[in-house]
Amino acid sequence: MISAYESEVRILQGQKIALREKVQNFGQPLGTFDETYRTALEFIANPYNLWISDLFEDKRKVLKLVFEERLRYTRNVGLRTPALSLPFCLIGQLKGSDYDLVELRGIEPLTS
Repeated sequence: MISAYESEVRILQGQKIALREKVQNFGQPLGTFDETYRTALEFIANPYNLWISDLFEDKRKVLKLVFEERLRYTRNVGLRTPALSLPFCLIGQLKGSDYDLVELRGIEPLTS
């Protein structure tokens, strides 16, 4: 009985040390702003790079980052049209719209 209590105390002390380390690092950024920003833009530029990973967790992250909510499935119909997250909605709006571009000669009046 005493050995069971002692082993339980060792386990709890290990958990206590792990929690103390987490508390010390709580609120500290995992990386610099530049690193985080670059990582986010690389993902938005091509989410397929993360999707082709062998890790199931990476595929789950892609689904959570690309779609606003869980994918819906209806029997006899299949997958419903998903709502995209804000960054991908904005990219879609930019891609499909026609903008008036500056002509090759520029916007200043021609001079002789």
